[in-house]
Amino acid sequence: MDSPHLWSLLLLCLIFHLTLSTELRKFERLSVEKRNWKNGQTACADKNGHLVTLHNRYDAQLIHKLINRPGATAYLGLHEKKDAHQSEWSNGVEMTKWTTEANITYEQKCVAIQNNEWREQPCNETMYFMCYNISAYQLIEQKKDWCEARLYCRKHFTDLVSINNNNQNDEALRRGANRTFWIGLKHDNYQWEDGQCSTFREGITISAAGHKECAHQYEDNVVLDRCNNTHNIICMQGELQHFKSCGNLTC
Repeated sequence: MDSPHLWSLLLLCLIFHLTLSTELRKFERLSVEKRNWKNGQTACADKNGHLVTLHNRYDAQLIHKLINRPGATAYLGLHEKKDAHQSEWSNGVEMTKWTTEANITYEQKCVAIQNNEWREQPCNETMYFMCYNISAYQLIEQKKDWCEARLYCRKHFTDLVSINNNNQNDEALRRGANRTFWIGLKHDNYQWEDGQCSTFREGITISAAGHKECAHQYEDNVVLDRCNNTHNIICMQGELQHFKSCGNLTC
């Protein structure tokens, strides 16, 4: 086989591999000048896409390959929320303030019921979880992280359970039968531009100047810095449809 055809075949195989390994998500690096975060968001929207959401270290490695040169950087979709100190339920409703609320103090924490009390936990921990539909609460005895649990509940029920009063709390405790399980409450100072749920926070650092408004990727690390700095732009189309195991990673 002559060289041009060989390279064409290798390129086709690479594209095929990326499509499979990212669960129907397509990543594309824009061949334009570096942009700030807002202009990068607009450029991706013009292509019917979004800035990249990372779900795991595998995603970070893929983006590093697309950047494709030492020291290069690219914006990600992660940015600080305007209401960074508010907690909300999986259905988007802000938490009602009442005496049983958990003491959430960190950038991303999710709430589980443990020993009949609300406890903040790292959202990437895996445990049982409670879904609800129009008629009942249901404890799911499968271990998933918070985002995986939400995806499961939305597919098979309505959502992760929301608890807004003591009667609902008592019912969740009864259904939970002294197990430890996720409920639908999450606190996160940051959000992904496309609205996807991701518990990935591995390797995130804050810039030397202490700014932490928008995230960019430097090699395979994530750095929080000013949003008006300029970086390369990589756009993403599609979203993760379900989670599956890839060794020690979720892809």
